Amino acid sequence: MIITIANHKGGVGKTAITTNLAFSLLKVPECKNVLIIDMDPQANTTDIICKESNHISSYVSGLLKYAVTENVNFSEPNEKLAHLETMIKESTVITIMPDQKTLSLIPSSLELTKTKIELSTRESIANFKIKELIRYISKSYDFTLIDTPPSIELLTFSAIASSDYVIIPIQLDSHAIKGAIDIINDILPIVNQYYNPRTKLLGIVINTFEERTRIGKLTLPRVKEMFKELVFETTISRSVKITELGFLKTALTDMPGSKSYEEFRKFTEEVISRLNKYEQG
Repeated sequence: MIITIANHKGGVGKTAITTNLAFSLLKVPECKNVLIIDMDPQANTTDIICKESNHISSYVSGLLKYAVTENVNFSEPNEKLAHLETMIKESTVITIMPDQKTLSLIPSSLELTKTKIELSTRESIANFKIKELIRYISKSYDFTLIDTPPSIELLTFSAIASSDYVIIPIQLDSHAIKGAIDIINDILPIVNQYYNPRTKLLGIVINTFEERTRIGKLTLPRVKEMFKELVFETTISRSVKITELGFLKTALTDMPGSKSYEEFRKFTEEVISRLNKYEQG
């Protein structure tokens, strides 16, 4: 199952949603391994999962560049695919969690910005090859979560096109709401028509919600009326502590019993419930 976390408005909490959802999914009994692919050149997810990232020698940028420029054939064994498999192993950071479950990360770096520019000159093939690459890598995992940059371009579009589902985090401001509308009205229809008819919007999660503020009280009902059943019931409150969490530290690992812990736990239950509904129906 591949889920992309996307909104081209920055600061809406994509990284917090990605990392906390990954850890929370690993608490689901039937989930044994989760992969995070960091597709954001800012590499915030990489910094959280692997704080001491200077020992990483291979990044997602190399995988994307090789898959596209070498036009790798993923349908049958071949020399290029074998080389790519070696690159994937070298790029994957694996963390053993309790109960022998695993959290894996394909990290990002600023090099991805350069790679994105290089690949944009062959965007027509790049979107397809990146989709094939991500789906090939994800075969070995119960869940793959993709963190995306705060923009709608090659990286975000390819991530969405690779996915089974999309989760859109928003804050209660006009830019974040417009970002959600753009994905729903402009990006998903193109993806469904030309790249991946399976991709669905799993829902919209209100993140860093400050219910005590006047704007929060006024905007929340409007957002729920605008997006209706697409909005997750669980909202994620603003927490300074979450922004301070570092290496392998999330609300799910370092703040048990806290409000943030309970919110992410309930949010994950909603995610699983919606996935089951879609997959069975």
